[in-house]
Amino acid sequence: MISKPDDLPSDLVSALAALQAEREARLRAEAVAANWQAQAANAQAQRTHTTKTA
Repeated sequence: MISKPDDLPSDLVSALAALQAEREARLRAEAVAANWQAQAANAQAQRTHTTKTA
């Protein structure tokens, strides 16, 4: 997401707070994506195991 210049904070404290909030949101999103990826890999491994034992 690219902010328009009008959306950017004009003072350093607000800019730092905005950067920290963006970082926290990005880290949460990355954690969710990693969890989904792990769940998909686990499901695929279980399906492969079930197929081989059937």
